[in-house]
Amino acid sequence: QWKVLNLTQLTQTLVHLVHISVSECSVWAVDKRGLVWYRSGTHAGSDGRVVQAWVQVDGNGLLFKQVQVGKGHMVWALDTKGTVFVRVGVTPQLPVGERDNLLKVSVGGESH
Repeated sequence: QWKVLNLTQLTQTLVHLVHISVSECSVWAVDKRGLVWYRSGTHAGSDGRVVQAWVQVDGNGLLFKQVQVGKGHMVWALDTKGTVFVRVGVTPQLPVGERDNLLKVSVGGESH
């Protein structure tokens, strides 16, 4: 069954998402300005309600085109210059990771 993803908080502040990625435990997105967002409240509590909030994630001054999430709390991102980054330190206790935790990824043997 499809459920509506509540974007009210973002649309009220004129944030327009251009890319979204969902895993079994998190929702990440990129807006048209290149800023990254994390959606807290991805699981229902004991009362069946899901408290939802979108949190802007520090991108260390970088702007992004895409973000991808996978198993094991892995979060990957592609910046507007084509550089791939991985966000480290992402855990269930700290779902957005720690500040200054983006690592450049070498693609195809090239160093970026």
